[in-house]
Amino acid sequence: MDIRFTASARHTNLALGLFASVMGACALASARLRDGGLPQYPSEHLSHPQVSSEVFFTAARDAFQKDLADNVGFEYLRACVLLALTSIQWGHIGSMQQYMGMFFTMATMQRLYDERFWGEDIAPNDLEIRRRIYWCAYSLDVYSATIWNCFFRSQEEHTNVRYPGENDGQEALPESHSNSPSWMIGWNFATDLYRVLEHALSKVRARKFFHADRRQVDGLVFQDQFDDQKVMQTILGMYYELPAKFKETPPMTGDMRRDIYAYQAANIQATLQLVRVIMFSMDDGAGVDRKCDVVTEVLSVFHTIPREYLRGISMPLIYHLGHIGQVLASVIDEHLTEARYQRVRTCVLSLADLVETLEQGLSRAAGATVRLRESVDKLDTYMQQIARSNQQGHLQQMTLQPSPAQVRFTGHHGVIGQQEQAGLTNSDFQLPPELFGDWSWPPEFVIPNGPPYYIGNNQL
Repeated sequence: MDIRFTASARHTNLALGLFASVMGACALASARLRDGGLPQYPSEHLSHPQVSSEVFFTAARDAFQKDLADNVGFEYLRACVLLALTSIQWGHIGSMQQYMGMFFTMATMQRLYDERFWGEDIAPNDLEIRRRIYWCAYSLDVYSATIWNCFFRSQEEHTNVRYPGENDGQEALPESHSNSPSWMIGWNFATDLYRVLEHALSKVRARKFFHADRRQVDGLVFQDQFDDQKVMQTILGMYYELPAKFKETPPMTGDMRRDIYAYQAANIQATLQLVRVIMFSMDDGAGVDRKCDVVTEVLSVFHTIPREYLRGISMPLIYHLGHIGQVLASVIDEHLTEARYQRVRTCVLSLADLVETLEQGLSRAAGATVRLRESVDKLDTYMQQIARSNQQGHLQQMTLQPSPAQVRFTGHHGVIGQQEQAGLTNSDFQLPPELFGDWSWPPEFVIPNGPPYYIGNNQL
């Protein structure tokens, strides 16, 4: 788009920043609407190429200057968050990482992490918006570090930014809504959960990563004990203290003044379950049954939420569910019985059913449902072969060399011995690793002709 401004260079920069922010908002809204995020808007009305998400995204991207120091002003920061969210919606994770990196680089240069440097002449409304954007970026940073196993760009302990206030214009709502709590109560509680998630994930990584080439200093500096069960109990206590509107997900009405509470409730539940899975991953001794218990309980929560709200959360939730898939994938290397195999199979199918609902109508579908069901087919085929071989084995002499299908696999592919009984009821077996060699979670989308990495008009 050809944009010309006749004001000073500073005003031009501010105007470009505002333009990038508006275009970023349009890009995200267009992508979510196209993917069925708001069912009251028919998708056939959103397919015109002149108003596509890609057009808005390109316009916002081209408003950035190559030198990040020239992208002065809060609007550029807001644009980075919006473009990062749009990139997730497209499944373009590299682009998401780029714009998140740009946000925190510019936030550091402009000292957005500390309100003391914001100046005293900021209007109250602008002050609240800055707080919302900062904590939104923080939550997105923790989310991306969790889902894609990358490092934190920000830490809440290094942040001197207050939570947004809970006055969100409730006094302007019709009388029927005047007694409703501020939806920001739920929004701030979700931020609390991401703060807990940051610390929990740090503890998980500290336990799992050991480096022989460096001295371990964590125990020298931090003596506090981290009890995951007590932390989870405290979080649940905080959750039960929330107003009822943030714990209910009634059917969608189409009235955003009502539905926003259910959206908050759905988002809180999704984040709460992610915290729960991370906390659970700290239990190194959890076996197949316990893992299946947790996955079943978590999925049952999602199945109780109306699909309209889950589809409103959209692509981030699919990646979110991918982390649950990692818990399921972790049982592959363990010894199973037929009963445990059936539990794993049921969990995978339950996850596939949920993901299938969310993938319907997505313009950039991941194909995760297909891969999940193919994984179940592989499981079933392999188990049928084992069962048939076990039955045939009883007709052979025990001195005969066992066939590959009659043996039990170990992590080193070694032969342990023939199954002693026909069928699988009392047998103990391990799935060969190559059976799920192509099952990756969360799925990395490959977007044909996706947006290259740009800053301004210069391709990186």
